[in-house]
Amino acid sequence: MAKYTAIYDACVLYPAPLRDLLLQLAVSDLFRARWTKDIHEEWQRNVLKNRPEGKLADLQKTRELMDCNVRDCLICAARKRLRRHNGIVERNGHFTLRGGPVPVFYAPVATLNDLM
Repeated sequence: MAKYTAIYDACVLYPAPLRDLLLQLAVSDLFRARWTKDIHEEWQRNVLKNRPEGKLADLQKTRELMDCNVRDCLICAARKRLRRHNGIVERNGHFTLRGGPVPVFYAPVATLNDLM
């Protein structure tokens, strides 16, 4: 079982090639990949906004496949837990570490143990 947890943000799930790579890593059990329902909605909303020819049904199928194939990937009530986490601040709906934003792709915002 992987020791580390990475929270995938919408910015890394939006581009399909990057999403594919990160999902391949997630199923390899090198680390635990996590995301929320809000993160799903954000990347899907932006894909549809920037690619009007896209279909919501196709994106929903991708979402279902992600959720079914990555073990324990959905974090429920993460917003409330992140607010309580020491050192994490919410500004305009975005979570950052005190002192500035840290891209989730390069460094996890918090480990799953910190969110519990």
